[in-house]
Formats: sequence, structure tokens, C-alpha cells
Amino acid sequence: SSNQSKSTQSFRKISEPILKTSLNSFSAMSSKHANVFNFFTIDKLKSLNDNIKLVEESLLTSSVLNDKDFFEFEKQKPALTDAQQKMDLIKPSIDKMMIDKERCAIFHDKGSEMVKLIELVFENWLNLREMFMKRYRRWWWADSIRDNLEYSYNQLTGWMDSVEKLFNSSRLPSGELDVERAKEQNDSLLFQFNNHSIVYGEVKVLSHKVISQSITKDAFLLQNKFDTVDQRWEAIARELAWRRERIENESNSRNIELDFKELIKWIGKCTLILNRMKGNLETLELTNVTLNEMKVNSSLELYCNFSLNCI
Repeated sequence: SSNQSKSTQSFRKISEPILKTSLNSFSAMSSKHANVFNFFTIDKLKSLNDNIKLVEESLLTSSVLNDKDFFEFEKQKPALTDAQQKMDLIKPSIDKMMIDKERCAIFHDKGSEMVKLIELVFENWLNLREMFMKRYRRWWWADSIRDNLEYSYNQLTGWMDSVEKLFNSSRLPSGELDVERAKEQNDSLLFQFNNHSIVYGEVKVLSHKVISQSITKDAFLLQNKFDTVDQRWEAIARELAWRRERIENESNSRNIELDFKELIKWIGKCTLILNRMKGNLETLELTNVTLNEMKVNSSLELYCNFSLNCI
């Protein structure tokens, strides 16, 4: 790459003035110093720098690591692990090189030039580490999204499994709805449905993000998986709405039946009083009082309720 080429050129520019000096010979130093210190040679520094650039190149050119965040996700971690292992092998040499930097500045006859060379290699090392960490953070973020999606998916589908079992348990052998049992379950199911609508929303958002950044084959499989979730969720919503309507209708039917019975009872009382009158006007005033009381307390209310429930 262009970055690698520039780095190599910089390395050559700095190293050329001291290529004639072997860092293992120390001609300008005493034999005591030569025996004590074992500095990096320029060749070793160049080899170290080349190893750094090779790892950098692998990160820059990897098709797995340079596409969308969820592109061939299963292959991303092995690629990052491979880069990490190569960096771990380089790290001890970097540590020794930095120790040499301080000693070269003091004891080597080309100390200033060697320090520049070491600093260049170290700068390339820092750039590699930064590049690796940026890519690793991308992978970590994508992995956390996948984990959250899987957790929400399992939570949602587990709840849907239990709800579908409850639906089946509240059916009579004939397949008709057991209204009494459905009534007992209704409030709890509606509460659970409202709570899990948040989880369903999370699944929708996260699955869209993952699918949109996956390869075609993975995207197709994931889309089918979450389409099934959508279908089950919508089926549960329809079932709950239908059950609520059935329960309300059943309640209305019972109210109509009770009101009708009360109305019949009231009509019977009125008929009994009228029969007792037998056209006797002397008892008309008393009869009117009784009928008016019955009308205010019972008949008007019963008639209104019965009429509304029948609409």
C-alpha cells in the first residue's frame, strides 16, 4: 500500500547514513561496552518494521475485515485473532527496542540517527495498534448487537410459545373458545403483550440492522427467521383482539338475558296489579302510585338497558 511504501522510504532515508556502522561492533566504544550491550542491528530494525507493516497490510486488505460490519461475521474474529497473535510475537522486540533507544542515545557513536530510526519503527507500531483497536472495537460493537438480538429473540419467542399454549388450553374439545377460561387469562395476556411489544420493537430494529449489513445468503436466512416472528406476533395480536371482542359480546349477551328476565318479571307484576283492579276506579289512585313507583325504579331502566344491548 501507499502507507507501507512511504514508511519504507522513511526508514531507508534515516538508516542510510548509519548503514556502514554495525551496531554489534561499536568501533567507537570500549570493548567493555561492546560486551555489555547487544543493540539491534539496522537489519533487525528493518525486519521488525517489515513485520509491523505486514500485519498492517493484512488488516487493510482483508476482505472479511473491510466490508460491512456483519459481512461474513463468523470469519472476522479468527482474522482479528490472527493479527493479534502476530502482534503479540512482535511486542517483546518492541519492548527491547525501546530499551535500546535510551542506551543508544548515550553509548552509540550514531546515537541520534539510531534514535530517529527506532522512533520511526515505534510510530509504525503505535499506528498498527490503533488500527487494530479501531477494527476490534467495530467487531465488538457488532458482536454486542448480535448478542442483544439473540437475547431479545429468545425472550420474545419463548413468550410466544407460552402464549400459544395458553390459547390452545382455552379451547373446548369442539374447537370453540372456552369463554370463562379466556376471561381469566385475558387481563394477564394483554399486560404481557404490551410489555413484550418493547422487546418486539427491539427485535425489529436490530434484525434490520444485521440483515442490511450481511452477505446475501445470511441475509436471506435471517429475513426468513424474523419474518416468522412477525407472522406469529401478528397472529397473537389478532387472537387477543378477537378474544376480547368475544368476551365483551358474551358479557353483553348475559346482560341482555338478565335484563330481559327482569323486564318479564316487572311486566308480570304490572299485569297482576291490573288484574286485581278489575276496573274498580276506587283503587285507581293507589294503583297509579304503585305503577309509577315501579316505572321509576325498574321499568324505564330495564327497558333502556335491554334496548341498548339489543342494538
